[in-house]
Amino acid sequence: LAQDLRQTALRLAETNYELKLALAERNLTAAELRELAGRLEERVAARTAELETARRTAERASQSKTEFLSMISHELRTPLNVALGHLHLLLQPGRHPLPDVAIARVKKIKTSADHLLALINDLLDIAKLEAGKTELELHPVDVAQLC
Repeated sequence: LAQDLRQTALRLAETNYELKLALAERNLTAAELRELAGRLEERVAARTAELETARRTAERASQSKTEFLSMISHELRTPLNVALGHLHLLLQPGRHPLPDVAIARVKKIKTSADHLLALINDLLDIAKLEAGKTELELHPVDVAQLC
């Protein structure tokens, strides 16, 4: 009986020792996990800050581009409208008699100026869309006519 108790005590001591080792290993693993989680949180916070900075920079760039498009479009459209007005006057019959060659050239110039004005107006529309200043116009449309 004494010998059985000694063997049981020895097995309990071994089991106790193994449990202490397992607990120490678990505690070490938990500490490592906490450290890794802390580093991961730091990396996520740093990356989030970087992305926020990049987002703000992109927004400023987009705003600057929109303002530039709007300004340059207006600066181009005003003198172009003046030129178109003069071209229109030159093409009115009876106002200023022009030779046929000159009339053909003025018509080409007017066609090009009209095209340029349409491009500038498109730029202004894009700038309005990006700035959120576009108003939606609802009206019936014949879809068959569009195709």
